[in-house]
Amino acid sequence: SVLSHLGLEKIGLPYSLRLSSDVKRPSGRVLSFMQYYHEWSVIGANVKICLNNQDELISWTVNLLDTEAKPYRDFQFDKSEAVRLAQSSIGVTKLRSSPRSDKVILPRNGIPKPCWRIELPAASPLGDWEVFIDGYNGEVLLIEDRLLRFNGVGNVFDPDPKTSLN
Repeated sequence: SVLSHLGLEKIGLPYSLRLSSDVKRPSGRVLSFMQYYHEWSVIGANVKICLNNQDELISWTVNLLDTEAKPYRDFQFDKSEAVRLAQSSIGVTKLRSSPRSDKVILPRNGIPKPCWRIELPAASPLGDWEVFIDGYNGEVLLIEDRLLRFNGVGNVFDPDPKTSLN
């Protein structure tokens, strides 16, 4: 396999790589793998491999967490407490739909932090908030608004300019 060619087929357990996408393109295909620690995804850790039409290796990028790092696995906060902490850290007063949550590893300064990743589709304040709560001490490690916003004038084409103009 391509992973074995790169020496990545057996990264140190309990870490593993899982195929997240296999995208076919005119010039070949792109394989993307995500890194996991047990069943938890490692945020930002991935391998991207580009192959030509003969499945020959063209290029690759590797961004993995050091497999010697062994994060703790004991969460001191349950999911409902993590959601409450996330909502209060942003000041959410109304949601557009139910929050989603999962356990993940968030590397911080090279140290793997087991976290709750909380996704809050908020109506007030408006945003698609992603909040990472340290699973051990409840510290808010990262808050990002993933809502896409646009302020300006432009053209919209569905599905693309060439098709729309014909």
